[in-house]
Amino acid sequence: LKTLRPRRRFPLNIVQLMGSIDSSSLPDAIPDINGPEIARQFANAYSGRYYYLHAPLLVPDTIVRDGLLKERSLRRSFQLMEQMSMALVGIGAASPEVSGLFRVGYLAENELQAIRSQGAVGDICGCYFNIHGQVCATEMLSRTIAVSFETLRKVPLVIAVACGVAKAEAILGALRSGVVNVLITDELSVHAVLNCASNREFAELPGT
Repeated sequence: LKTLRPRRRFPLNIVQLMGSIDSSSLPDAIPDINGPEIARQFANAYSGRYYYLHAPLLVPDTIVRDGLLKERSLRRSFQLMEQMSMALVGIGAASPEVSGLFRVGYLAENELQAIRSQGAVGDICGCYFNIHGQVCATEMLSRTIAVSFETLRKVPLVIAVACGVAKAEAILGALRSGVVNVLITDELSVHAVLNCASNREFAELPGT
């Protein structure tokens, strides 16, 4: 983001799409990878405005989530999401080695295993999906503060960023979800995704 120097400036509205993740306890934490800082840097680069989600990604229960969603600034951010012309998202994986939510301590190993047992291979903004791109009805979904798949599917252009062979299944599931229009990745990951797609075990469901 620090190298982002657009030749033209646009009065863009940049909206944080998922609640904040506290990565300060990580020894290798990078302070400017969190949602609010990303939104701020993008907006500053284009001389636009930024809108935060003043809430954590995960809250204790549905009651807390529903209460927070009534807060004025959060309502405004979610209203702006419904008007998005473009969205930039990351693709997370469901394996402990590459799961960001696991690494920052939002999910314990047994919780991540429970999610994987439902067939989950990856997530976008905390919403987990299986290899066929279908949303997994995980327990945490009801206490997640983030843009929904329903909203993302209405956005004309959704750009996903992910790389690494370990994320091949997650990338394939994301591409099949109907959410992602453009993928930014690396060559090795592309070959790994194509191998997954040709594997009978990961073949698409009949009629999809």
